Amino acid sequence: MSHSIPHLRSGGVGRIMLSCGVMARFSVILPVYHVAPWLEACLESLVAQTFTDWEALCVDDGSPDTCGDLLEVYARKDVRFRVIHQRNAGVSSARNRALALATGELLTFLDGDDVVAPGWLAGFQEVFETTHADLARMEIRTFSEGEALPEAKVSEQCQLYETPEAVARWGWPELAWHGWCFAYAVKCEVAQGLRFPVGLPFKEDCLFAFSLLPRVQTACQSASAYYFYRQRPGSAVRADHALATRLQFFEEVRTLFEGLSSPPPIARAMALNLCWQDVCNWLRKPRSRQEQTALWHAFRAVTQALEGRVSWCGKPHWWVPFLLYRYGRCAWGIQWVNRLLGLKP
Repeated sequence: MSHSIPHLRSGGVGRIMLSCGVMARFSVILPVYHVAPWLEACLESLVAQTFTDWEALCVDDGSPDTCGDLLEVYARKDVRFRVIHQRNAGVSSARNRALALATGELLTFLDGDDVVAPGWLAGFQEVFETTHADLARMEIRTFSEGEALPEAKVSEQCQLYETPEAVARWGWPELAWHGWCFAYAVKCEVAQGLRFPVGLPFKEDCLFAFSLLPRVQTACQSASAYYFYRQRPGSAVRADHALATRLQFFEEVRTLFEGLSSPPPIARAMALNLCWQDVCNWLRKPRSRQEQTALWHAFRAVTQALEGRVSWCGKPHWWVPFLLYRYGRCAWGIQWVNRLLGLKP
């Protein structure tokens, strides 16, 4: 069951953090690597939050530039910044390190090259106070390198999903498809013990959402947008990752779903949808027959784990990836994809 909450108040002033060591309302997980040109703007936007009861766990992931030094400068000025230095191990390792140290009641994420509006945490706080949901998600605004920051969107509209079934119908097409862990905040007790897959340089936030969603009993989608996502060349999401990372992604999906107890059909459909999208993206460039064969075998292992099929007579149909990518995220499309893939209801 879901319904909208039309009069959600925006803004809000948070509790003042009395001293270092007091449990914060929000723990902001901030991995940092090679983002020196943009990091100061990111940190300043966090300092400017109108809701002040937060801690920022900033993990310097062995960044070769001046990021580590800049983090220390902010930590000396503001006790809410907690800085951890580690050898470079990837964004998942950095986030996991921060998750293990977080003391907040609510968790959210921030990337070092992005910026948030002053009402970001206040917006989340209002949603949680009003709905008491396990998870709250807001919209994000994207901008390209060199462009001016977009304006924040302040909205009173908030869609509440009050049952695990309603959360699944909304969350798998939205949360699991996009990933974007910085778009939501979640109660720490709900995410307790969850970790990002180490060594995977892409879609790691999708896999985190795969593990998180079955735990979420109630969720809320707000129409407000306070997070500004910077699109730039050279970011990890735009890299052409090697075959080994693609194979790892498929293996992570297979292992994760084998460990889930009766995942809903929509979850299996979205997982296959994501995998097909990855196959399509990787095959946009010429690949050797050996690489193509390895990728196909890995994908077949995923389909077996998800109790689905995407081939007839042992060979894939070229149009299946397009149809999944185009129609796999709307309500009627999910039902159609389930039938196409042979997923059990």
